[in-house]
Amino acid sequence: MFYLALILILAHLIADFYTQSTVMVENKSGKHGRNKAVLGHITHVGEHYLSFCFGLFLWFYLMGGDFCLFVIPVLCLGAAYAVIHLITDILKELTKKNFANKDLFLFMADQVIHLSTILIIVGIIYKFELLKFTPIKNEYIKGMASIITIMCGLLILIRPVSLFVEKFLNMAMAETKITHIKVTKSHISKMLEENLKVKLNALMNDTSCAPTVVNKVYKDYKDRAEIIISEIPNVDISIESKEAFTSNKGGQWIGYVERVMIFTFFMFGQFTAIAAIMAIKTAFRFNDLKDDNDSHRSEYIMLGTFVSLFMTFLVSLMVKHYVSSGDLSKFIDSLVNPFV
Repeated sequence: MFYLALILILAHLIADFYTQSTVMVENKSGKHGRNKAVLGHITHVGEHYLSFCFGLFLWFYLMGGDFCLFVIPVLCLGAAYAVIHLITDILKELTKKNFANKDLFLFMADQVIHLSTILIIVGIIYKFELLKFTPIKNEYIKGMASIITIMCGLLILIRPVSLFVEKFLNMAMAETKITHIKVTKSHISKMLEENLKVKLNALMNDTSCAPTVVNKVYKDYKDRAEIIISEIPNVDISIESKEAFTSNKGGQWIGYVERVMIFTFFMFGQFTAIAAIMAIKTAFRFNDLKDDNDSHRSEYIMLGTFVSLFMTFLVSLMVKHYVSSGDLSKFIDSLVNPFV
């Protein structure tokens, strides 16, 4: 039954975090009206129903059971799981409207209920022998279970952990949430430097350049730069963070890659490589923040890094506990040997 629970958890992760689109999430929240909310919930639950049934089919296939003999129990179990999932999602959306500042706890409660539902259904299947058959002897089943465990770990680290970190930061820094990016000394310095480069290039390309012209350009630049710098403490120059980062999702993908790399190195016991990754990240972050004097942004980045790192280590420890390197090696050898 452990293998069945593992496969169904993998199916849940795929349906809840990877096949569910952003549009579907917005529709479920009721943002675009009741009709689209109903359609969003039905579509999402349909995905979970199909993934649950497919997970059971895969389990039958791996364990050597005849799926066709258990079609009705499988469909009924899938329907029960889908209905419970639908009720849970609806209750979460209704609760979210009244407790918008509890988004993190609602997210965690939602996932705990879904995973508990899977474990309860697996327990019922085992207790009442609803899908009883004689499994075949498969010496590689433990290796396949290790592969599925690793897949679950990676899927958790990519999307669910990203959402957890985002919601945690929104809760932890609600009072000092960064809605605007402060234009600081380093930004002004770069702008002045770029402006000076433009003026120098113009002088270099001017064939009639004379000392008096150069002196005038330098004097005008210096006078204006001094006025700008002297007025910085007197004004609040900031831009909306949403406007500043609409071009790409580089930070999000950096987080994905970072967690996958740490997970991989952890599984192979390469802790020095993990330290190198964190050192490189720290160096780049320090370079970004050293002249900004923006404590809120620094705290936001540090807290996000620590939470992400903690979750990565936690998931990695759990996966490594359940993964057997010997069984995994035998399974991989069984796949590679026919081609060697």
